[in-house]
Order: sequence, then structure tokens, then C-alpha cells
Amino acid sequence: MTHPGRRLVPGSIQATGGGRRTPPGGRPLAIETENFRLRSIGAEAASAVMQGWLADRDVLEGINLPKVNWTIERLRAFLAAYDNRARYAIGISRKDTSALIGFYTVDVNLQHKRAMLTAIIIDKASRGSDLIFETTRALNFHLFDERDIDKVSVGVLATNRRMLFHMMRATRIDGPREMRFEARLRREVLRPDGARLDLLVFAAHK
Repeated sequence: MTHPGRRLVPGSIQATGGGRRTPPGGRPLAIETENFRLRSIGAEAASAVMQGWLADRDVLEGINLPKVNWTIERLRAFLAAYDNRARYAIGISRKDTSALIGFYTVDVNLQHKRAMLTAIIIDKASRGSDLIFETTRALNFHLFDERDIDKVSVGVLATNRRMLFHMMRATRIDGPREMRFEARLRREVLRPDGARLDLLVFAAHK
């Protein structure tokens, strides 16, 4: 999943200044599905393992990011900026272990009650499983019921066939709060190599 309006790169965290107060953080998120746990993570989750995730070529291509130097200090600062209110970093683990197998980031427009999801799944054995379908659906419903969100969107690069498979599968579930294909945005995203790609948008509404 990707979105042209956000950049998962060091230095993208906006510092507050000029006397502006930072809004208070929200409560950490905790969700359990049939097979997985979703938990808010912060600076304490920074690790050499996560550094490796963000250097993985498949991961970077899937979320349309260039390879950058994620030091532990930068990674801690990046994760610390997720306040469980306007931004969430959510670790994914199986219920039988605490080891992370991926994570979501959620960017919220508080004024319009709209959220944009991005998923990074590291465990290659889980990429063709029900992980995305099961956890995205549970996360959407939590955001609707517990976080005052009216719309959840996912943007998928037209070249990301694995994620498109998962999102098209999700649209087969009937119901007013389920994911639906909304639009194909032509040449919406600029790749690090300069090529432009289409972005397919899926969304669920409260």
C-alpha cells in the first residue's frame, strides 16, 4: 500500500515551533483477530530487525520509497512521532508469539475524519495468507467504532499485484462498511526512478 501524500523517510517528521502546542496523544490501540494481534508501537520498537525491513527491496517497491539510511536513532524518532491520535504505528504479530511480522501506519485527517492505511508485511510466508484481509478489516472497524473515523482508504500501486490481490479479495465481502474499489488515479505517483504510476484507491465507509 502506498499514498502519494506521505513520505516514510527520515526528516519527514514536522517539528513544532513558534509557540504552537503539540496536541495530546491518544490511547494506544490494541486489537485481536482470530489469528493476529495489532498493537500500537513507539520508539521502543526500533531495532536492527526493523532496519532490515526498511532496507528490503520488495518492501520499498511495494510502498514506493527509495532506500535510505535508517539509523536506530532516526527510527526511534520516526516511531516516537506516532501519537495514536493523528498518526498510528501498529505492530502485527501472530497470537502465539510476540515477534512482529509487519506493521501498519495510519495517517488521520482529524478535521475530515478520514484515515489512510499503509501496510508493511515482512514475513514472506504470510504475504499470500489471510493476514491483510483479516487485520485490515478488524482495523477498519476499530477506527470506525473507537476512533471517530468515517472513512478508511488504501492506495495501491498498479504494479503491486500482491496487494491488489488482497484488496480485490476484500471487496467480495458484502456490507456497508466493507472495502470497495473507488478510483484509478492515472499517473498519480512518482517512482524514485522518475517513472509515473497509476494508483488504485480502495475505501471503506462507516
